Amino acid sequence: MRNKAISDAKAFGDYQLECVQKQYELDSDAVEEEYQFEKQNLHDMMMAAIAEKKKQIVEDRDDIGERSSELARETAYRTASKRNLRKRTAAGLELQDRRSHGYSSRGDTPRRRAAADRSSTPLRLDAPVTGKEEDELESEFLQLKGMNTPANKKTNSAGANRR
Repeated sequence: MRNKAISDAKAFGDYQLECVQKQYELDSDAVEEEYQFEKQNLHDMMMAAIAEKKKQIVEDRDDIGERSSELARETAYRTASKRNLRKRTAAGLELQDRRSHGYSSRGDTPRRRAAADRSSTPLRLDAPVTGKEEDELESEFLQLKGMNTPANKKTNSAGANRR
């Protein structure tokens, strides 16, 4: 009886081992099929993306070719119609007058020099605004709006009082 119980337990253990091995093989096959399916999907998606990129590159090349030919035509037109501004007599006189006052031909006035000096210094947003800077900003703002600056208003009001 003991031998029979041992042989039955052994047979049952072998049966369980065989069931587990079959289940493992089924699961392995399912995972392998899923892997192959996903691999094929990924390959198809990549090939479609590559085909789309190739199509876009061909279209861009054609577009660039058209643009470059248009650009060449525009450049040829621009060079043919370019004017030589130095031959103007009035501008030449104004240019000489500016040079005699120490200004360059680029219109380098004291105001532009001051603006260049300001732009060359690093911008500190946390720094307090000085009175001079505030006055300059206000006068530039009013000048942009087309209004008189505070200094001009005082002059205009004094002139109005005389009348």
